[in-house]
Amino acid sequence: MVLGLCTVLLYYLVTAHLVRDARPRRREGLLALGALFTAGAYLYALSLGDHEVTNYLHGRFCSESLPPICRVVAFDDDVFSDAVFLAGFTLLNTTVMLAQFLFPTDRAPRAWDNVLITVNALFIGAGITANVAFEKAAGRGALSTVPRPGRG
Repeated sequence: MVLGLCTVLLYYLVTAHLVRDARPRRREGLLALGALFTAGAYLYALSLGDHEVTNYLHGRFCSESLPPICRVVAFDDDVFSDAVFLAGFTLLNTTVMLAQFLFPTDRAPRAWDNVLITVNALFIGAGITANVAFEKAAGRGALSTVPRPGRG
């Protein structure tokens, strides 16, 4: 949960830096950026909280032979919380991109900036790959526990 807080704070600091570092111009769009950021942070936190509860319930009380209510818990754990997470993550990223668009800077990126962006992208890609690999290795995933049409 601390990582989620650090993530949202990082998005806030990056957005604030982009706005502050921009050349002086009208500050229209700040309210929209703030609303977009707040909505993204809310959805991001909601998904993390929902996932923690349903993941615990799913792991503790559900197995393949338990009642159909476990399919609801599994759906909430593996599908719904992921969709809400991605919506929040998308809104947070959109906030940063809009901040760059609305408040451009005259400074060109330095070589070190590009190195940091590349390292960050590799780190995120490795995290996504590891998450998918662990879900498949555990035999848990949205497709393994959520009922599909025609399969009851």
